Amino acid sequence: QRATELEQELSSNDFITRLAEQQAGRDAEMRNQQRQVQQLNNTLAEIQRLLNMSYSQEKVLKERIRELEGSQGRSHVAGDYLKHVVLKYIEYCQTGDLKSQSLVP
Repeated sequence: QRATELEQELSSNDFITRLAEQQAGRDAEMRNQQRQVQQLNNTLAEIQRLLNMSYSQEKVLKERIRELEGSQGRSHVAGDYLKHVVLKYIEYCQTGDLKSQSLVP
């Protein structure tokens, strides 16, 4: 009878050992998955940082384009104004009109 009890205890220890090994394998797999999740989170954070930087750069560049387009438009208007003044000056000079003197400082 004692021999039967020892055999049962031995077989139950094998059972516990087998379960412990399975749990150790699951624990190792869990650590690997947690490491992968952390790596993915780090990658995601870096991508989000780069995306935010790209959005900021895009905003700055669009503002600069608007400024350049606006200044180009103003310089065109200033050029047209200057051309108009010069043509009027020439016209007044050719006709001998004294208004030409008011156009030149």
